[in-house]
Amino acid sequence: MRPLTPDQIRLRAELAAAQEQIVTLLRSAVGESLGPEQAQAVAEEARAWRGANAFRLVRYLSDRPDALSVPSSDCPTCVVRLLAVLTAVGHGDKVVLVACGDCGRTDPLPTNNGPAGRLCSRCAG
Repeated sequence: MRPLTPDQIRLRAELAAAQEQIVTLLRSAVGESLGPEQAQAVAEEARAWRGANAFRLVRYLSDRPDALSVPSSDCPTCVVRLLAVLTAVGHGDKVVLVACGDCGRTDPLPTNNGPAGRLCSRCAG
């Protein structure tokens, strides 16, 4: 196995710091009933635990303290998925799903970008 380059080491450290911040931000938004392991599992299921999505999630949650209870229509897709996962695992009373900017529905998830914000697949098609 090749040794890691300094850039790889730096990126891994930045990702680890972002992951710690994700857990902290999720727990402060949802409450202590969301344990650290569950916070990680939720972020993993929402595809927001690794890579660019982890950094997007940290930026979004850091910039908007009420991001999970009042999500914006231009939030990253990983936030749309995160809200759905949090709802599915029993924290729906602490979060608000993002609604389609056209029809207002939350199912299917509005994961497409549109002029009115997030759009569901029906409205985006």
